[in-house]
Amino acid sequence: MAGEAVLVHDIAPPHPRYTQLTQMAAEVAKRTQGTLTLAINPGGKVLYPGQASLDAVRNKTVSLTFVNSAFLQSIDPDLGFLNLPFTITDQLMVKPGVAEGVLALVRSYVEPRGLKALALMRGADTIVIFKNRHLRTPDDMKGLKIRVAGPGVYQDIVRSLGAEPVVFPAIEMGATPCLAFPTAMLLLAFTGRSG
Repeated sequence: MAGEAVLVHDIAPPHPRYTQLTQMAAEVAKRTQGTLTLAINPGGKVLYPGQASLDAVRNKTVSLTFVNSAFLQSIDPDLGFLNLPFTITDQLMVKPGVAEGVLALVRSYVEPRGLKALALMRGADTIVIFKNRHLRTPDDMKGLKIRVAGPGVYQDIVRSLGAEPVVFPAIEMGATPCLAFPTAMLLLAFTGRSG
């Protein structure tokens, strides 16, 4: 008997990860010989952006989510360390056992709260992009609205620069003149404990 798992995320189609998730769905169908398929954002719509995707998995509305680690701070504020600058680097993550250790640590926080972390992926370092502005000093950011991927540490970093953090999914980025991508971003795949 074939089964279907619904996976939700808030990554816009032009992003390379969108393609990677589509390839993953094809690989799941292939490896399970069609006994399991992934429906990714059914109807082509982002139904549960950011925190809502974790909540949808916890209440069993959907089976899986792929979410930015910033939203884990709502589960336990201690998980904010995942988003601190210079904490989780590419150089660190390629060392034997480190990725597995980070995943095990995340699991120790989320599993008692009804989530199972399936995998993690190192995302990006901080990148600040302005369409029509050049930064010369951190003071050039004062008073600007800057998009951050999620709440908590990301907001604190942007506020420390005198800017106003604005949390919204990457899919909505067209409306903001300045974008900040998170430091040490991790993207994690989750399912409910019994999922």
